[in-house]
Amino acid sequence: MASSKSSGASIALEISSISKSLSIGDDTLQILNGITMTIAAGESCAIVGASGSGKTTLLGILAGMDPPDSGEVVLIDSDRRYSLYEHDEDWRASLRGAEMGFVFQNFQLIADMSALDNVLLPLQLSGSGDQRLAEIWLHSVGLGNRLHHYPRQLSGGEQQRVALARAFANSPRLLFADEPTGSLDESTAASMIELLFELNRTAGSTMILVTHDPALATRCDKIYRLSNGVIVEQGDSSAKAASR
Repeated sequence: MASSKSSGASIALEISSISKSLSIGDDTLQILNGITMTIAAGESCAIVGASGSGKTTLLGILAGMDPPDSGEVVLIDSDRRYSLYEHDEDWRASLRGAEMGFVFQNFQLIADMSALDNVLLPLQLSGSGDQRLAEIWLHSVGLGNRLHHYPRQLSGGEQQRVALARAFANSPRLLFADEPTGSLDESTAASMIELLFELNRTAGSTMILVTHDPALATRCDKIYRLSNGVIVEQGDSSAKAASR
């Protein structure tokens, strides 16, 4: 399924000196310290590291959901540049709805809404409300016969397929995924990885994901490894480097 958005208006991110801390009583816990990255348009990027290394915090900052203490996140849209945190939350929420897709470890489907209605929701919020498009996306992830099933009636793998259809429904220019295979068994995770990259290839999105899964990370163009809030290793994944 082709993206409805022009590839000439694709997005990249420039991240400069991002720091984030958390106050715990009289103590300060440094979560991120001076993170600098450049993510090219159309690139897939994995952020890896041990639990507590700052991965999910960094993802939230890049998605405009969690302001850093210092530093800048610049979104590049064709010839325009936006500093995400120079705008208010209403502006960022609008941007997330129009330009971003999200996939989570625990799926975050709305329990009392059918698969179709879950996928339709971001389309309605963006003003489209195109039910036929939601149906097409569910067919594309192999759930054409599950349109009216509720999350409780679906397996974990099926719920994540609904979540993928929902994430791509608006043809996002930026896709964020937080441990998208973390709740799945090995076989289901492998098929979900294939589906994720197939959908992303078709949509042409810039994809940024946090993962503990080496099979998922090595499928990406770039890997950034965090430790104690700093990038300790970065570069092309071994799979991408070997293909050159």
